[in-house]
Amino acid sequence: AVAAVVAAVDVPVIANGGIGSLADAEACLAATGAAAAMSSEALLENPALFIGNRDIASGAYIDQAELARRYLAACAAHPPPSVGHARSHLFKLLHSGLREHVELRDAVLEARSLGDLAEAVERLEVAGWAQPKFHTPEFDPTRSWYWRHRPEGGATPDGGADEVDGEPRSRAEVEAVALAKRERRASERKRRNMQRGAGKGRTQNGAGLQGAAATA
Repeated sequence: AVAAVVAAVDVPVIANGGIGSLADAEACLAATGAAAAMSSEALLENPALFIGNRDIASGAYIDQAELARRYLAACAAHPPPSVGHARSHLFKLLHSGLREHVELRDAVLEARSLGDLAEAVERLEVAGWAQPKFHTPEFDPTRSWYWRHRPEGGATPDGGADEVDGEPRSRAEVEAVALAKRERRASERKRRNMQRGAGKGRTQNGAGLQGAAATA
C-alpha cells in the first residue's frame, strides 16, 4: 500500500509501522521506495535505533546505560517540564535492569530530581544487568520494553505481554506510587519519633521519681 502511494504522488512519503531496528527501516525503504522511515515506540527505548547503536564519531557501541546517561545529560541542558517526564523515559530505557533490581526501580520511582535519577542509573550499572543488546548477535527481545509486545519478544496471543509486577505505565501512576511510598515512609518516621519521645519521657519521669525519693 505504501509503495502504491509513493508511485501515485509527487511529494516525499514517510513510511511507518513496526520499525523496531535499523534492519527494519532499511527493509521498509527497499520495499516501499519511501523517502524515509519513522519509528515511534521503539525509539523511546532505543534512541540509537537509526544508527545501529554505534556512535557516529567513534563507532563505539552505545548500550542502554550509556543512552540513559546521555538522555539525562540532555535533560540537564534542556530541562523537561517535570522529573516525572524523565522518569517515565528511563523506565523504557532501563526496562530489563529495573525488572532485575526492584530496589532500583523503587529508587527511580521515588526520585525527586535529575540527580536522583542519575544516581539510580549509576547504581544499576554497578549492580550489573542483562541488557537487550540491540543490533548485536546477542540481541534478546525478551529483555526489551518495546519487543515484549511483539510475537518475537514473547507477547501473548491476545497481544498482551509479560508485565513487570507493579511497574507503572503512565506518569500519573508513577507519581501516585512514589507519593504513596513517601507518605508511608513519613508515617513510619513519625511513629518511630513518637516512640522515641515516649521512651525519653518515661526515662525522665523515672529519674525525677528517683531524685524525689532521695531528697525525701
